[in-house]
Amino acid sequence: MLPPISLQTKRLSINVNPYDAPSPISPLFDLLTPSPYSPAPYSPTEPPTPSSPPPVRSTHQPFAEPLTPVSSQSTHDSRPPRRMRPKSYGGALTPATLELILDFESRIAELESRHTQVSVELEETRDALNNERSARRSSHRFSTFSHARFSSISSSVHGSDSQGSDQNDADYERRVKEELQDTLKKIRAQNAMLSRTLRTREETCSSLSRSLEEERAGRKTAEEEVAKLSAANFTLLEHNKLLAGRDAALQGDISSLITKSQADEWMRGVLEAELRRCGPTNSDSVDRPPQPPPEADRSALGITLENQGSLRAELVSTRDELHIAQVRLSTAEQECSSLNQRVSALQKQLMMCLDSSSQALEVERELRADIEERAQALADENATLKTRVASLEEVFPDGHAPELQAEYRRR
Repeated sequence: MLPPISLQTKRLSINVNPYDAPSPISPLFDLLTPSPYSPAPYSPTEPPTPSSPPPVRSTHQPFAEPLTPVSSQSTHDSRPPRRMRPKSYGGALTPATLELILDFESRIAELESRHTQVSVELEETRDALNNERSARRSSHRFSTFSHARFSSISSSVHGSDSQGSDQNDADYERRVKEELQDTLKKIRAQNAMLSRTLRTREETCSSLSRSLEEERAGRKTAEEEVAKLSAANFTLLEHNKLLAGRDAALQGDISSLITKSQADEWMRGVLEAELRRCGPTNSDSVDRPPQPPPEADRSALGITLENQGSLRAELVSTRDELHIAQVRLSTAEQECSSLNQRVSALQKQLMMCLDSSSQALEVERELRADIEERAQALADENATLKTRVASLEEVFPDGHAPELQAEYRRR
């Protein structure tokens, strides 16, 4: 009589404990939200340590080949290293903007490292699942063949083992479905976080664009003010030249109307008359009349006395206007120099703002390209996980293995 043959199939048992290290099936939750009870927190700088596939319960199958363990190290080493994006820093930015950009770059680098580790663990889980599927197919074929030959022996010996296997299969399928659903939820949360980050970056870039437009408007206004002051300065300079020429012409007219000797004689006569009028009165001065000027100079003195008052008043007013114009010209020159300095400072600030905005736009383009690439990769991974869930639902529509359903039908 042949020995009894075990029909118990090999199942992949995974016990998830929130206090243990990240499992190869659901590592994304521990990566995104590290547990405070974990012994060692995740560090992006440390290389990812390969994790071994989940243990497989061994059973005695005389006609089936033993399963070979999955080599996670070879899977991890065979994959080419992911190219890391070099960091770029914006120059001449505000401290808040620079701190925000550095924070986003550190977060993106951390997400890239975490995505690499998650990809490695997903590959290891995929290999373990493929091995488990192949083992299930081989065990199913062997169980069908054995049941056809030894139906009476297997039904009598392994009646009690089928109940425990049924319970283990149901628990395993339930855990796998729950972990896949949790992974999908975490991927959706990560996509939402990336969308919020992209929206924040767009708002920051729009605010920088508005600031640049305001600075351009200020520069245009300053250039208009400089043009107006330059025109006023040129007008004052021409007016000063005209006043200087007018002063020289007045001096020439005065010198042509009266000579120096005539002016001195006239002033001497005027002073003597004033002294006689203001001095002490005596008989000689009262009896003696004032000496009239010579007849030869009467005509010249008449001409000069008629025009000297108006000419002197015009000369004084012209000199006052010249002094006022000189003061205004010096003030305008000082204002022009200060405005030139201000315009040069505004030009330097505008150049710095243009450089900063160009660098910020370049950083924004790089971040947007990286975020789009990561979003596309996550969408592909999400589609792959959905395909895997659909395939698992097709394989286990009622939550039981096919061989167990065949045994239930036979019973």
